[in-house]
Amino acid sequence: RIPRPANSFMLYRQILQPIILALNPGRDSKDASKIIAELWRSEDAVSKLFYKQLSEVNRRQHRIKYPSYKFLPRRHA
Repeated sequence: RIPRPANSFMLYRQILQPIILALNPGRDSKDASKIIAELWRSEDAVSKLFYKQLSEVNRRQHRIKYPSYKFLPRRHA
């Protein structure tokens, strides 16, 4: 199964999660996700633009690596 390219928030989370978990020992990924979501909402437009551009680069690399990829959401019966 080919993974979807990461969006700007997923890249932000991927970078921050190890830091948050290291700074908050004993917390699990669920707690880290809540903290990261709060941080994301408080980020300014310039920071979000950086991650948006990073996701565009990631999307282009994904398109080169998987040229025939097409997102097909699973249908629940």
